[in-house]
Amino acid sequence: MDPYPPASPLAADPVYAEEPFDEPPPRAWRERVDYAQWAFYGGLVGGVLILVAAFVAALFGPFLDATWEQAMLIGLWGLVTGGAVILAALRVKERPDAAAMPGLVMTAAGVLSFFALGGFFLGGLAAIVAGVLAVAGSRSVWRMPAPRVRDYA
Repeated sequence: MDPYPPASPLAADPVYAEEPFDEPPPRAWRERVDYAQWAFYGGLVGGVLILVAAFVAALFGPFLDATWEQAMLIGLWGLVTGGAVILAALRVKERPDAAAMPGLVMTAAGVLSFFALGGFFLGGLAAIVAGVLAVAGSRSVWRMPAPRVRDYA
């Protein structure tokens, strides 16, 4: 006879004593989608498109009714914003749990890249979507402190 009785009558039954499922229970919907991975690839694609558009604007801008100064400024601005998007995407890949700040940087750089053709407008859009995914998937955004309950009694 067992000196410690079971916690419930069902625990003594051998059918219920074993775990009925070999696989773990399903996780929450937010944890099933790897937002950091999607944000990394979207940011990488967006940053590369922004850089390509910046080089095209710098090289062929003077032939398309723009001065050399305008073309170089557009190219430089695209280089800065495209580089910021790529660096933020690499930071999301490196630390997916703390991806909120790189996601904000990626979104801001994607919006600002529209002043330099925005990666043929697809690169800027991809950077914005990737930044939003990075912020949405960041664990630091979803971990909120428990509310304090005051006892006035």
